[in-house]
Amino acid sequence: MSFVARSRSRFNKHMSDFQDNPETVRPLSKMQSAELDRLAARFEGTTPQPRIKWPLVLALTMAVVLVGIIIWFNMLKLKDQSVAEGTSSQPTSVAAGVPVEGVLVSVQGKERALQDLRGKVVILAFWQSTCESCLNTLRDLRGLYAQYSEQGLEVLPVEIAPQTEQKEAVEELWMQLAMPFTNFRDPSGTVTKTLQIDSVPTTVVLNKTGQIAMIASGSNDWASGDFADGILQLLEE
Repeated sequence: MSFVARSRSRFNKHMSDFQDNPETVRPLSKMQSAELDRLAARFEGTTPQPRIKWPLVLALTMAVVLVGIIIWFNMLKLKDQSVAEGTSSQPTSVAAGVPVEGVLVSVQGKERALQDLRGKVVILAFWQSTCESCLNTLRDLRGLYAQYSEQGLEVLPVEIAPQTEQKEAVEELWMQLAMPFTNFRDPSGTVTKTLQIDSVPTTVVLNKTGQIAMIASGSNDWASGDFADGILQLLEE
């Protein structure tokens, strides 16, 4: 029933009561009647507004927020994984054909200059101890090193160490991994900046002249035949 119909029904009831009991029921004054007419004209032809279903709105809002959190989490996860898994790219800071130079320092404090490794194929494995994909990469490279070290393959893990990381904890982890090569760091940041390393794991392969032969970001099966064949080809050049 519309507002006007309800108002008229109440008015008719009021007048009926007045006719039946004129002593106890007062009729509407002219002002009240005018106000009733004004309100009736105002709402004539309008339809009731639907009520907002707040529980449904809240549920939809929470769903949108949850989806946003999931997307954000996946983006953070992808940053530690492959940006372009299994692909190679040339950093823009390294001119084509220019050998990569820089000095790395082992955790024991011994320096190793990349320019002193000319004539060898060098694999630089940038990693962090909290990155499981990095540890898998190092395990794969351990197999490659065992297979080709006598032919001139050098593997230099370069740890991107968080400032809060304890040196003792990393050394203990390195002993557990039983790696046959030394762990290095880049205190000056020269090599890391030159190669534009912004995620781990990232693996860079240098040919015998120190030039970049391959860059692979993220999880890759370095124990596969394709990578092994590529390393062997570089060794035979």
